[in-house]
Amino acid sequence: MEERKLNETMVRQLYNLSSLDNTGHGTHVAYTAAGSYVNHLEYYGLNMGTTRGGAPLARLAIYKVSWKDAKGVPFSSGADILSAIDDAIRDGVDILSASLAGGPLTLAEVHAESILGIGSFHAVSHGIPFVAGAGNSGPNSNTIVNSSPWLITVAASNDDKQIVTPLTLGNNKTILGQGLIKGKGRSDFAPLVFPGCITNPKDVMSIANEVKGKVVMLFSETKPDIVGYLIALNNTGVSAFIYAMPPLDGIEDFNQIVGVPIPFIAIDFEQGNQIVDYFINCKSNNQDPMIKLGRSEVLEGKKTVLKVPKFSSRGPNSFTPEILKPDVAAPGVNILATFIPRSGDNGFKLESGTSMAAPHVSGIVALLKAAHPNWSPAAIKSALVTTAWNEDTYTTEIFSEGAGDKLADPFDFGGGICNPNGATDPGLVYDMDKDDYLNYLCSLGYSNEMVYNATNIYRLAKIQLQQEALYVRKKSPLGWI
Repeated sequence: MEERKLNETMVRQLYNLSSLDNTGHGTHVAYTAAGSYVNHLEYYGLNMGTTRGGAPLARLAIYKVSWKDAKGVPFSSGADILSAIDDAIRDGVDILSASLAGGPLTLAEVHAESILGIGSFHAVSHGIPFVAGAGNSGPNSNTIVNSSPWLITVAASNDDKQIVTPLTLGNNKTILGQGLIKGKGRSDFAPLVFPGCITNPKDVMSIANEVKGKVVMLFSETKPDIVGYLIALNNTGVSAFIYAMPPLDGIEDFNQIVGVPIPFIAIDFEQGNQIVDYFINCKSNNQDPMIKLGRSEVLEGKKTVLKVPKFSSRGPNSFTPEILKPDVAAPGVNILATFIPRSGDNGFKLESGTSMAAPHVSGIVALLKAAHPNWSPAAIKSALVTTAWNEDTYTTEIFSEGAGDKLADPFDFGGGICNPNGATDPGLVYDMDKDDYLNYLCSLGYSNEMVYNATNIYRLAKIQLQQEALYVRKKSPLGWI
């Protein structure tokens, strides 16, 4: 606290030492795991049907380990995380779910800074399955985190629902953009403007007097700066903003984030080229290019393509490549769940990340525990991995989003997309116990003392004290994902 220039009074003012969630992340993942049924849910005017968590009759025990410092930067203390796991074991929880991850450095589980590695080992040793997100550093290889063999490491996929906004050109060609238009959309066509000279938000000043009542489309030539362009376009009277860019991780309400009420739609480069081609064609024929933004809608079933998003961290496991990671994938794109009041709509918000994928699996594990109370954590993990889907319910193959889009493989989604019904009756399970994991730790070549200190429950207190000392010296790299 002294290093962060925080005294006890300031801490109380910032957080009131409360277990309440002040960012929304914890609320969102908690609902995803075990939220109650909500019927006829509307989100920005869209009928989202019935929503619920994975195991709506389960009870939640929530341990707060993440905070924000005086600058608003999230941080998690390793000592807090280990203490929370220790408390959860004593409280008799049935499953542990952690939407937390560190940086790309992966340390052996016997190392004092391998927080989730050490903590999850003790949980699994007590028969408690431990589910964790794979990280959001994809699509590059070797970016997977939380790679201990006893963990159930979850990658992200999309699901069979997709929110799109139709963009209809003057030639009646319709392109489905990624975004959320509140209300009924635009009933009339509006002039389309494509100022190819714009390469950064500062350049918007050159067209500020020419875009009133028009739809502006831009191409991302460098790193996309959505917020910068929205702020620059504010007060110009522009009708809407279309941005051709790499795929977004998920739908964000940028209007709410920056307080700029300009409808925003993201499209990919292929779609962008189609619109530019239409724009140039109109100009060459002395016609006015026009475009209409339709009402946002929800596509379901065959109309969607199942894929692993680019942000989901990929294998192989950089520390022990012979251990396949991730284990499975679950929905983690545009997941609708409860959120804190000042964000989202109607008490709910769309969020994306492997943080959202992990609690899907946690809910499934809760149901498996109810169906098979005598199964070990390893048996549950085996059932999930061996019964996972490698294609969608329409026998369409699953794709991996990123550089050079390809068919997904085990380094993208492990065994595949989680199959809850299949996992209840896998036919064959591969079981392991604490001794097998100890053999793995011993095979890493570290001293007997390090292995003993990491795996002996009575030494956890010593490790927690080491973490408290580390916390005073430096900021823990762990944070939510």
